[in-house]
Amino acid sequence: MDISSTPAEIRESENIFPGENWFCYWRTSASLWESKLRSLSPQTGPLFIPLYWGFHTDNGEDFDFGNIKPEADLERLNEMTRKTGHDVIWLVPLSPIPIQPCGGLPALIARYPSQDKFGMTHAFLDSDGTINKIHSFYDPKVYQCYRKWIWNLEKFLTDRRISVPVIGLNSFWVDAAKQHSFIEDYSPTFASGFVRYLKGQKLATRINDEGVEVPKLTKEDETFHQAKYRKLISDLYSQTATEGLKTFWVSQQDYAFLGGAPQDIFARSSEVWPHQIELMQDLWTHMEWNLMPNSTLIAHKDKKNIIGKFLKDYLTPYYVRSTLQHLLSDETESGHFAPLVLFDIYWENDYLSDPHDELSQLGLLSHLQRDFRSCWRLRGRFEFQREADEDSTHRLKFFFGSQVDKIRFNHILRLFLNGHRIILDRRGLDPLLSKKLQLFITENSLVVQDINFLTKISLIKLGEGILLIHDGEALKEQQATKKLAFWDHITKYLQVKHLALNGEEPMFFTWKTRASSSFELNYNEVRRLSIYNPLTQRVRYQIPSTKQFVFIKAVDPERAQIKSSPMGVEVEIMAGGSISLDFGHFEEN
Repeated sequence: MDISSTPAEIRESENIFPGENWFCYWRTSASLWESKLRSLSPQTGPLFIPLYWGFHTDNGEDFDFGNIKPEADLERLNEMTRKTGHDVIWLVPLSPIPIQPCGGLPALIARYPSQDKFGMTHAFLDSDGTINKIHSFYDPKVYQCYRKWIWNLEKFLTDRRISVPVIGLNSFWVDAAKQHSFIEDYSPTFASGFVRYLKGQKLATRINDEGVEVPKLTKEDETFHQAKYRKLISDLYSQTATEGLKTFWVSQQDYAFLGGAPQDIFARSSEVWPHQIELMQDLWTHMEWNLMPNSTLIAHKDKKNIIGKFLKDYLTPYYVRSTLQHLLSDETESGHFAPLVLFDIYWENDYLSDPHDELSQLGLLSHLQRDFRSCWRLRGRFEFQREADEDSTHRLKFFFGSQVDKIRFNHILRLFLNGHRIILDRRGLDPLLSKKLQLFITENSLVVQDINFLTKISLIKLGEGILLIHDGEALKEQQATKKLAFWDHITKYLQVKHLALNGEEPMFFTWKTRASSSFELNYNEVRRLSIYNPLTQRVRYQIPSTKQFVFIKAVDPERAQIKSSPMGVEVEIMAGGSISLDFGHFEEN
């Protein structure tokens, strides 16, 4: 940034480019678009333009793409991005988005605020201190206008012959290591829509003491059907955008907004908010739950030091491009580090069950958090072509019978035949699919090894492929220590190799990997451990030596120092410091 700029100019630049190469075109004059875009180097990665639905229409009926407001001229915006050499991606929200007034809705149709479980209006603090209220996506009029918005946008792009990739933006916030969609709503608008849904499903309703029609269901059934209704509406917006934008549509991407939890609005208003620690905790959740972090709600002054360092290290242009192109996030080239992922956990975003609680009951979450922190991903959407990539065969892939249909089951078998390692929880698996599995085993003359260890385990091997089937229901009833022992034995048997990081909690770090270069042929890969200290005191860590890892060098130490010995590596990091350590990994002969 130009140091000659005035504070007002700096604030305007931060408002227009709030983070992660997002360009908020509606926040500045169209005459300044070119100069603003030239201030951002194309080498920093793709430029993201979140489209502001409510900026192009007030009533949801009449749309302005530059006929009235110059700042609404998307054709000119496209020309300016091309002229300045940016690789551009347009984002179309599939749910309310917290960085836009009314959650992105046109002003005249934003009639009913979204609410949390306690009846509080959903509101979020923007990077400049503006409070944006979220309005309900369950209002039928909102959906009708959304359809018109998508239809008019596609027609405009086609008529003007604008060729630009469009990605659907799913917005999330995190709380206590759990993810929440911004489409979640417990307002009267949601409740009235839910009652209509129940009637369509021929389910009972009743009139309560206030004269309002409400479900006549048990609490458990009501929660179940609420989740189904929420999923139905979420899919409706997604399907509308996918089908409506046709050839411009690329895919969907899940974003999590730092500081986007409803309770954050009060914490962020305080001068004593411990933002470095809390934001780092949220970033960890974003990473492990496979959400793309986004800091557009956070003021630049709060993103200095450790938070800014983490975002720069993690969201590299290479990683962002590969993720959005639906390449595997650990697909590497020489010289490019990407997140190290050893475990893929497939759990659909169906709102019907809480993956955090389910994984905790199995003891799997405790095992991963203890021994493989930052090295696992929960994947809410399964795409066979992506997951079948041969470079991902080293990962353990977890599937759950209750979420496996016929198509998913066939994909699991194909992954197994292609040399992948699968762990399947048979709990809830359709009996017809169980019979199909037995037929598959018989037809391929596979040998099944049955093992009784806390639960019945069936182990099937074919070449490099491994299919391990267990009963999660029996495992859930075991003591916590026994559950950890179960997963310890599984990962050791499947030879998942990793380094340990020892130290006092809380610890904040990431693991990355890259392919070895021509002069590193002794290594299968190079792994990079990056450690960050957002605390106000000094911290010390130890990385014990193992036979399959060799310490290579320290990278970018800031207020940090290391000591290497045959016993391992000791790290000392002062408050606000960070350091990265490279280790060569090789297989034993």
